[in-house]
Amino acid sequence: MPAPGFILTLLVALSFTLATWLQPRAVTWNQSRASSGSLLNIVMGDARRMFADHFFVKADVYFHSGYYPSIFDQGRTNEVHISEQAGSDAPAGHEEHEHEYLKPPRDWVEAFGRNFFNTKHTELTGAGANEILPWLRIAAELDPQRVETYTVAAFWLRGEMKRPHDAEAFLREGQRANPDSVEILCELGRLYRENFQDNAHARTFFQLAARKLTAQEARTGEPDLPAKRQILVSLSRLDEAEGDIAAALQHLRQLHAALPAEREDERRALEKQIAELAQKSGAK
Repeated sequence: MPAPGFILTLLVALSFTLATWLQPRAVTWNQSRASSGSLLNIVMGDARRMFADHFFVKADVYFHSGYYPSIFDQGRTNEVHISEQAGSDAPAGHEEHEHEYLKPPRDWVEAFGRNFFNTKHTELTGAGANEILPWLRIAAELDPQRVETYTVAAFWLRGEMKRPHDAEAFLREGQRANPDSVEILCELGRLYRENFQDNAHARTFFQLAARKLTAQEARTGEPDLPAKRQILVSLSRLDEAEGDIAAALQHLRQLHAALPAEREDERRALEKQIAELAQKSGAK
């Protein structure tokens, strides 16, 4: 049997040889793939997006206090819950209830077994929401072009965790990786409007988002109505807060014109809002 010292020397020599072989190739790969920021990204290649998805879902697992549907139940929802919360104006969290992912127990044995694991829909709040951040950070490192990671993390940082400056830093990082992202610009606008009470900077972000959206729609030929609604409603609220009712009405009317005719309920609700705002201000 070889002596331990000989084995150790052989391993060191092999490590050195591998390092000298890999380093010049890593430089070449970096030059041909400028978007790859680390050796880990080079080695993993496009598979890093798959791992990014995994860590994003892992954040949702922690968000639900460790309970998550099995692979047989995951098809019952289209997106993770932290994304639904981040995309909503409603406050995070709701009453605890039997988890919607669970199907009714098939027999008394399964019903009895549920007494030994969490079957309630619970969500992290306050400082406890910090548990989702490491997973979102890893997801962002693995796939910097996944815009949703930045907006979701910023939503929780500026909201439940009361860390708006950290939210801004994370969003700025996402903006550098995704300079044309309408979603990140809108989240920055909300951050400045709701957390920093800085309407001037908020308006700048929403106006830039509007220009990016126009360019995006011209490039793809497809309208993005949710983004347009978010931008125009936000600009209207800023105008109303500053007393410029005429501009607020103009943005709402622009949104009304963008709504397709088949969305009758939305059009009527918006018409009512426009009429109330015009009546309130005396504008015509």
